Amino acid sequence: RIQLGSFPEGRRFQGHGLDVSNTTDRVYSLSHNGDHSSVDIFQIDYMKECLDSLPWDCQPVSLTFIRSVRSNIFPNYGINDVVEAEENQIYVTQWQPFDFPIRGTDNPDGWLEKLQGMSAMPIFLIGLKMTQVFHCSWTEDSEASCEAASEQKFLGANGLTIDQDRSMVFVNDPVDKMITVMERDKNTGKLTKVSEIRLPYAADNIEYDDGADEIMIGTIPDIIVAIKKSKGENIPTPGGMAVAHKDATNNDWIVQDVLHHDGTKLSLISAAARWGDNVVLGSPFSEGILVCDMGVVET
Repeated sequence: RIQLGSFPEGRRFQGHGLDVSNTTDRVYSLSHNGDHSSVDIFQIDYMKECLDSLPWDCQPVSLTFIRSVRSNIFPNYGINDVVEAEENQIYVTQWQPFDFPIRGTDNPDGWLEKLQGMSAMPIFLIGLKMTQVFHCSWTEDSEASCEAASEQKFLGANGLTIDQDRSMVFVNDPVDKMITVMERDKNTGKLTKVSEIRLPYAADNIEYDDGADEIMIGTIPDIIVAIKKSKGENIPTPGGMAVAHKDATNNDWIVQDVLHHDGTKLSLISAAARWGDNVVLGSPFSEGILVCDMGVVET
């Protein structure tokens, strides 16, 4: 575990979507804090002597709190992922159209929260697109200002990533089984849809691999089982990793499966990454990760 240095005393931290920037050596984390959701920003400090000694018998990195980004347009518990655009700019996805009740969905406060809770399933069934991507910017001496980054709406804007030169932003919508490709105006921060990447099944978090020039995708091939798992059923939920890259001949996006896991060792995959010959899978229902050696072929 990594300790959070200089974190505000007494404040709740419930991490959600993450972005690690190699440009600024920062970690951006969504946090759901009871009565509001925010983006918390930390500076990474690498302990070189510890990193060079394997196996680690010390803490290789530490995180120091820099600032928290809040906005009245962030629904409570309704934001999902974040990505750094510049040193003082971020994009944030909204995956829920309404605030969650402070005391939980089973304890709404007043008729409005009850109505919003009751409308969730009808909104899902009719495919009403009510979520979006936010753009936030700030200066060293000012609080962040956030606004809608685009007129584009989503069923549930979820995973979010950006390419190496920070000109293209990718937004995943699990319900729509689609990644929306959006061009970024570096002067204004506004996003404009340029294309779509259709997926064979739902996906969760996405991450742009700068070295391979492709998008890594955490997959959810059985959304019904995933919903049952998220509601508390103790069942193995399959998932894995796919990648999306552009065809060099026609510029079309190609989606390829890399790994499929039946969910018995790690259930409900939310994120996938590569480390050498290994695929690393993560789940919100586990404190550990699953490492799969792709260099070993069983016969």
